[in-house]
Amino acid sequence: MKKQLFILSLFITGTFISHAQEKCDTLKLKVINSEYIINLLSDPVRMGKLDGAVINMDSFPVIYPGPNICNVSKDTFRDDGRYRILSSACAYTDTGEIQCFGNTRYYYFHRNILPNDTFGMGVNIEFDFPDMIDYIKKEKGIDFAQITHWKMINVVIYTDKDGYYTDSILTLGDDTATFYVIKTPLGIQETENEQSTISVFPNPAQSQFTITGAEDATIRLYNMQGQQILQTAGKGDNTVIYTENLPTGVYVLKMEKANAVHTRKVQVVR
Repeated sequence: MKKQLFILSLFITGTFISHAQEKCDTLKLKVINSEYIINLLSDPVRMGKLDGAVINMDSFPVIYPGPNICNVSKDTFRDDGRYRILSSACAYTDTGEIQCFGNTRYYYFHRNILPNDTFGMGVNIEFDFPDMIDYIKKEKGIDFAQITHWKMINVVIYTDKDGYYTDSILTLGDDTATFYVIKTPLGIQETENEQSTISVFPNPAQSQFTITGAEDATIRLYNMQGQQILQTAGKGDNTVIYTENLPTGVYVLKMEKANAVHTRKVQVVR
């Protein structure tokens, strides 16, 4: 995704939303939730729900939306019909929204969509985090570390049956997912061992979180700049880490035990 496309996408988005004012006023297709997909064009893999996800852009620099859409009307959408999806990803800092990137695409149903049918789809709109973050840095002077979270909005804005939805109806039919983008800190390799007995809760954490299964482990906590901000040893069945003095954001927990290294992402909120 090129930077020029970002600006054009915002213009396109504004154009279609303004046209929606004078068209359809009945919601027919609703995005009920969204997932995210990697390698859409070669080997698409659904990674899970986007809302609350922590995405390491060193591992997955580009993602694609995967909205799940429900026909909430009493009408049947025939398999020769089209609909149009709008996807927008917006970056936020502590002061609020700083930049949105978005685009729209037409799609075909390919089968009859009956009332109350739900179908999942992959939207061929890429969100390239390194490119978007580079754009924010150059145009806004805002560093990656200042971005606290992202929001993605996926919404059906048009069908051949109904035309364009109105603004008021669009808000009833969209899905807004809040997610976080991180970089692997220097010197840390992300590992996920499904057989690991180590767990971290609550996550997100406010004043503290507890690590279980980390007795005798060396525990280190890193911020997203790769700086070590804490080191301790696992104590018994439960090790408590206090976070009330830490800034809100995403951290990487690194635990070394029995010649194995385990990492977990921990979010600190207020």
